[in-house]
Amino acid sequence: MVEDEGRERVLVVADDVREAEVLQELKTEGADMVLRRAADLDESAVLPDAGYELMRRCEFVVLDIAFVGRWGVVRGRRKEKAWQMALDRILEAQAGGEGVGPLSWRASVLRAGLEELAVDNPLNKELYLALAVLPMGLTFPSEVAAALLYDDALSGEDLEDLEVAEEVAATLERWSILIRMGGGNYRVHDEHSDFIRGCLSTNKDTQDRVLRRWRRYISSVRALLACEPEDLVKIWDSLASDQDDVIDPRPYDRALEAMDMPSAELPRALHLAGFFYMVREDGEGACSTFSKLLKLQETTVTSDGLIVWETLRSLHLSAYMSGRWEEAEVTQRRADAILKEMGKEPVNFVDFWLESLLENPFLSCFFPCATDDAVGDSVDGRKSRSFVDDSASERVFIPKASRNKYVVVGLVGATVRVSKRLDSPVLRTLPKGTVVEVAQIRSRRAHIVKPIDGWASLSTVSSYRILEPPITQSTKYKVIYPEGIFVRRMVSLESRIARIAPFGTVLKATGRTEIYDAVERIEVEDGWVSMRLRNDTGAPLLSPLD
Repeated sequence: MVEDEGRERVLVVADDVREAEVLQELKTEGADMVLRRAADLDESAVLPDAGYELMRRCEFVVLDIAFVGRWGVVRGRRKEKAWQMALDRILEAQAGGEGVGPLSWRASVLRAGLEELAVDNPLNKELYLALAVLPMGLTFPSEVAAALLYDDALSGEDLEDLEVAEEVAATLERWSILIRMGGGNYRVHDEHSDFIRGCLSTNKDTQDRVLRRWRRYISSVRALLACEPEDLVKIWDSLASDQDDVIDPRPYDRALEAMDMPSAELPRALHLAGFFYMVREDGEGACSTFSKLLKLQETTVTSDGLIVWETLRSLHLSAYMSGRWEEAEVTQRRADAILKEMGKEPVNFVDFWLESLLENPFLSCFFPCATDDAVGDSVDGRKSRSFVDDSASERVFIPKASRNKYVVVGLVGATVRVSKRLDSPVLRTLPKGTVVEVAQIRSRRAHIVKPIDGWASLSTVSSYRILEPPITQSTKYKVIYPEGIFVRRMVSLESRIARIAPFGTVLKATGRTEIYDAVERIEVEDGWVSMRLRNDTGAPLLSPLD
């Protein structure tokens, strides 16, 4: 029990309700309360018949009921006419469909509510549609909302702009479109994400305007300082996958060069940009950025050697992941000298990064086979953990000869190394567009045999694609597994289930495929499905029809 504005609120959990009549009563009473509160009606107010019909058609789903209750046509009103008008608008949207039949009820509710958003403030609808450019699940501050709302002539930096954006975001939160997270950040509700993406894609003018604003913001130092490097990688990856035009592989270099050298924000901006490139597995970009930061610090910082030491630590990892062993060794010795001058014991950077794996999961892509029970000698004679090849315990995927061609799609190309281990020497970097022949796939790593024999990554640890099969002509598959199969929203086998496709269902594929945990995954119209089971039997789940 908690207190809310002087009123006591009690959570009642009804568990193991078996009687249909009781369950229906609980659903009706709960939905009734939600709808009254959303519509700003007293708890004692009697809803008209159209209100109960609305709840019934919504199947008592709280999200839909609360959304409709916020509409201006019903807010604060008890008359049958007002509620019937809301119901009629949803039915009209449902009948309109999309040229292929009537919409689902939820899609109809969202479609009708889109215009209701603009009744109180046109910026409500503007921000709602603009949210489609955000990757699903991304948390963002109100500063992002301001950047999405204001055109190129405005910056979105002014306090007044930010206050307006905060008001609009708060409105979308009341409508259950946005969810307030920790630190005052927001996240788009999953049930709205797919809908607004579809709306934006059908309105070319609005889409171009929003993307222009969004690109301008995320390419800025402001975005670099406001967002986590991992989130920025997701944002750029999303743009690269959704848009046909070329995305700058190092989007912050120009903005950083334009900053004033005495700027107090420059060191932090360089630090964050370096980690952005590191998370993106762009070792060369990270090395260049951390080298600039080091040069800046060595000319401006005289008293705090630890700041320089921390930059050397980041530069060491960047050089290490790029296969620049001599530079990594030189960086280690420079860092050791700083600690000795301070009377401290030297720190082996490789050991440091290995011990940081739990706090920084993305580092595992640079040390894929690290173990605590293997000890070896490092380049300068100090004891350090070595690497053990655990490939014997991994699942292996062998592509058929007719489907072993992959294309380099990563913006900075694909780094080919001597072995599967990411600490092995670099052979060369294949440019974007190169076609390679794949012999086998282990986890995220692919053994290629043409045009060079070596190992390359299919994707980064943050799921940014580096190699993928060329998109083939769409085909159809039939579900042949007796119990049916899951259609998941994303390629990951841990992503949300969109639906279950029963035995005999015919699925239309888009032509995209990916290998996930040694299982071929097929993209269909509403998600991703597997070709076969992951267990030892590997039983087929789908059969191609053409």
